Amino acid sequence: MLVILNLDSPSFHPFEINKELFEDCKKFFHVFSFDFECVSIGKFSEVINFGYPYFRRISGGGLVFHGPHRDISMAFSFFSRSINIREIFSQIYLKLLNFIRLNLGFKCSIRDDGIYSNGDKIFGMAAARKKNFFLIEGCILAGSNDVKRNIIKKEFMCFQNFGVEIKNFYDISYNLLKFLKENFVEI
Repeated sequence: MLVILNLDSPSFHPFEINKELFEDCKKFFHVFSFDFECVSIGKFSEVINFGYPYFRRISGGGLVFHGPHRDISMAFSFFSRSINIREIFSQIYLKLLNFIRLNLGFKCSIRDDGIYSNGDKIFGMAAARKKNFFLIEGCILAGSNDVKRNIIKKEFMCFQNFGVEIKNFYDISYNLLKFLKENFVEI
Protein backbone atom coordinates (compact mmCIF):
# COMPACT_ATOMS: atom_id res chain seq x y z
CA MET A 1 0.00 0.00 0.00
CA LEU A 2 1.51 3.33 -1.09
CA VAL A 3 1.00 6.43 1.06
CA ILE A 4 1.65 9.78 -0.64
CA LEU A 5 1.53 13.33 0.75
CA ASN A 6 2.10 15.90 -2.03
CA LEU A 7 1.23 19.41 -0.86
CA ASP A 8 1.67 22.67 -2.78
CA SER A 9 2.36 20.96 -6.09
CA PRO A 10 3.46 23.35 -8.86
CA SER A 11 1.93 21.09 -11.53
CA PHE A 12 -0.87 18.61 -12.20
CA HIS A 13 1.47 15.74 -11.35
CA PRO A 14 -0.74 14.53 -8.43
CA PHE A 15 -3.55 13.63 -10.85
CA GLU A 16 -1.06 11.88 -13.11
CA ILE A 17 0.10 9.82 -10.11
CA ASN A 18 -3.52 8.83 -9.37
CA LYS A 19 -4.08 7.81 -12.98
CA GLU A 20 -0.91 5.71 -13.27
CA LEU A 21 -1.48 3.90 -9.97
CA PHE A 22 -5.12 3.23 -10.82
CA GLU A 23 -4.26 1.90 -14.29
CA ASP A 24 -1.69 -0.43 -12.67
CA CYS A 25 -4.27 -1.52 -10.01
CA LYS A 26 -1.99 -0.38 -7.18
CA LYS A 27 -3.60 0.36 -3.83
CA PHE A 28 -2.71 3.80 -2.47
CA PHE A 29 -3.70 6.76 -0.31
CA HIS A 30 -2.83 10.22 -1.67
CA VAL A 31 -3.44 13.66 -0.15
CA PHE A 32 -2.42 16.60 -2.32
CA SER A 33 -2.85 20.28 -3.10
CA PHE A 34 -1.70 22.86 -5.64
CA ASP A 35 0.27 26.08 -5.23
CA PHE A 36 -1.58 27.81 -8.09
CA GLU A 37 -5.18 28.42 -9.14
CA CYS A 38 -6.30 25.70 -11.50
CA VAL A 39 -9.23 23.49 -12.38
CA SER A 40 -9.69 19.74 -12.58
CA ILE A 41 -12.42 18.42 -14.85
CA GLY A 42 -14.22 15.09 -14.56
CA LYS A 43 -13.76 12.50 -17.28
CA PHE A 44 -17.14 13.09 -18.92
CA SER A 45 -17.53 16.86 -18.37
CA GLU A 46 -17.32 19.37 -21.16
CA VAL A 47 -14.02 21.27 -21.43
CA ILE A 48 -14.30 25.00 -22.01
CA ASN A 49 -11.42 27.49 -22.12
CA PHE A 50 -12.07 29.69 -19.11
CA GLY A 51 -8.67 31.19 -18.38
CA TYR A 52 -7.24 28.80 -15.77
CA PRO A 53 -4.86 25.91 -16.31
CA TYR A 54 -6.89 22.70 -16.28
CA PHE A 55 -6.44 18.96 -16.11
CA ARG A 56 -8.87 16.18 -16.93
CA ARG A 57 -9.26 13.67 -14.11
CA ILE A 58 -9.60 9.94 -14.76
CA SER A 59 -12.60 9.92 -12.39
CA GLY A 60 -16.02 11.32 -13.23
CA GLY A 61 -17.66 14.29 -11.61
CA GLY A 62 -17.69 17.88 -12.68
CA LEU A 63 -15.43 20.88 -12.41
CA VAL A 64 -13.36 21.56 -9.28
CA PHE A 65 -11.47 24.80 -8.63
CA HIS A 66 -8.17 24.36 -6.78
CA GLY A 67 -6.02 27.07 -5.20
CA PRO A 68 -3.17 27.50 -2.73
CA HIS A 69 -4.32 26.29 0.71
CA ARG A 70 -7.98 26.64 -0.36
CA ASP A 71 -8.68 22.97 -0.83
CA ILE A 72 -7.29 19.61 0.18
CA SER A 73 -7.58 16.92 -2.47
CA MET A 74 -7.45 13.21 -1.80
CA ALA A 75 -7.46 9.97 -3.68
CA PHE A 76 -7.40 6.35 -2.72
CA SER A 77 -7.93 3.02 -4.39
CA PHE A 78 -9.24 -0.33 -3.25
CA PHE A 79 -10.63 -3.64 -4.36
CA SER A 80 -14.29 -4.30 -3.55
CA ARG A 81 -16.75 -7.05 -4.32
CA SER A 82 -19.58 -4.53 -4.05
CA ILE A 83 -20.85 -3.31 -7.39
CA ASN A 84 -23.07 -0.65 -5.85
CA ILE A 85 -21.20 2.66 -6.17
CA ARG A 86 -23.95 4.49 -4.24
CA GLU A 87 -23.37 2.20 -1.27
CA ILE A 88 -19.62 2.80 -1.46
CA PHE A 89 -20.12 6.58 -1.71
CA SER A 90 -22.51 6.49 1.26
CA GLN A 91 -19.91 4.75 3.44
CA ILE A 92 -17.23 7.25 2.43
CA TYR A 93 -19.48 10.28 2.99
CA LEU A 94 -20.44 9.09 6.49
CA LYS A 95 -16.82 8.64 7.54
CA LEU A 96 -15.61 11.91 5.98
CA LEU A 97 -18.51 13.83 7.53
CA ASN A 98 -17.07 12.99 10.94
CA PHE A 99 -13.54 13.92 9.85
CA ILE A 100 -14.72 17.32 8.58
CA ARG A 101 -16.71 18.00 11.75
CA LEU A 102 -13.75 17.13 13.99
CA ASN A 103 -10.97 18.80 11.98
CA LEU A 104 -12.68 21.83 10.45
CA GLY A 105 -15.37 22.34 13.08
CA PHE A 106 -18.20 22.62 10.56
CA LYS A 107 -21.81 21.78 11.15
CA CYS A 108 -22.47 19.84 8.00
CA SER A 109 -24.76 17.31 6.40
CA ILE A 110 -24.74 14.81 3.57
CA ARG A 111 -26.70 15.33 0.37
CA ASP A 112 -26.79 13.13 -2.73
CA ASP A 113 -23.76 14.78 -4.33
CA GLY A 114 -21.57 15.68 -1.37
CA ILE A 115 -21.19 17.18 2.08
CA TYR A 116 -22.59 20.66 2.69
CA SER A 117 -22.17 23.34 5.35
CA ASN A 118 -24.37 26.46 5.41
CA GLY A 119 -25.58 25.71 1.89
CA ASP A 120 -22.05 25.46 0.45
CA LYS A 121 -20.68 22.20 -0.89
CA ILE A 122 -17.51 21.54 1.07
CA PHE A 123 -16.74 17.98 -0.03
CA GLY A 124 -17.38 16.12 -3.24
CA MET A 125 -15.95 13.03 -4.85
CA ALA A 126 -15.97 11.01 -8.02
CA ALA A 127 -14.94 7.49 -8.90
CA ALA A 128 -13.35 5.44 -11.62
CA ARG A 129 -13.73 1.69 -11.82
CA LYS A 130 -11.87 -1.16 -13.47
CA LYS A 131 -13.74 -4.42 -12.77
CA ASN A 132 -13.58 -4.72 -8.96
CA PHE A 133 -10.85 -2.07 -8.52
CA PHE A 134 -11.99 1.45 -7.59
CA LEU A 135 -10.40 4.89 -7.52
CA ILE A 136 -11.98 7.62 -5.40
CA GLU A 137 -10.90 11.24 -5.93
CA GLY A 138 -12.31 13.93 -3.67
CA CYS A 139 -11.81 17.49 -2.53
CA ILE A 140 -12.47 19.36 0.73
CA LEU A 141 -13.11 23.12 0.56
CA ALA A 142 -13.32 25.29 3.66
CA GLY A 143 -16.48 27.04 2.48
CA SER A 144 -17.27 29.75 0.01
CA ASN A 145 -15.50 33.00 -0.69
CA ASP A 146 -18.66 34.18 -2.49
CA VAL A 147 -16.82 34.56 -5.79
CA LYS A 148 -19.10 32.64 -8.10
CA ARG A 149 -17.42 31.47 -11.29
CA ASN A 150 -20.26 31.25 -13.80
CA ILE A 151 -18.12 29.99 -16.62
CA ILE A 152 -19.63 26.62 -17.33
CA LYS A 153 -23.08 25.06 -17.22
CA LYS A 154 -24.17 24.56 -13.62
CA GLU A 155 -24.85 20.84 -14.08
CA PHE A 156 -21.15 20.29 -14.74
CA MET A 157 -19.97 22.11 -11.62
CA CYS A 158 -18.79 20.31 -8.51
CA PHE A 159 -18.07 23.61 -6.80
CA GLN A 160 -18.98 27.04 -8.15
CA ASN A 161 -16.10 28.90 -6.60
CA PHE A 162 -12.65 28.75 -5.09
CA GLY A 163 -12.69 28.04 -1.37
CA VAL A 164 -11.40 30.30 1.36
CA GLU A 165 -7.98 29.66 2.86
CA ILE A 166 -7.96 26.68 5.20
CA LYS A 167 -6.56 27.41 8.66
CA ASN A 168 -4.06 24.80 9.91
CA PHE A 169 -3.80 23.57 6.31
CA TYR A 170 -0.77 21.33 6.82
CA ASP A 171 -2.06 19.77 10.05
CA ILE A 172 -5.44 19.01 8.51
CA SER A 173 -3.79 17.58 5.37
CA TYR A 174 -1.65 15.26 7.47
CA ASN A 175 -4.66 14.30 9.62
CA LEU A 176 -6.62 13.48 6.47
CA LEU A 177 -3.91 11.12 5.23
CA LYS A 178 -3.81 9.42 8.63
CA PHE A 179 -7.63 9.22 8.67
CA LEU A 180 -7.74 7.63 5.21
CA LYS A 181 -5.19 4.99 6.22
CA GLU A 182 -7.14 4.16 9.38
CA ASN A 183 -10.62 4.10 7.82
CA PHE A 184 -10.39 2.97 4.22
CA VAL A 185 -8.07 -0.03 4.07
CA GLU A 186 -11.12 -2.13 3.21
CA ILE A 187 -14.53 -0.97 1.97
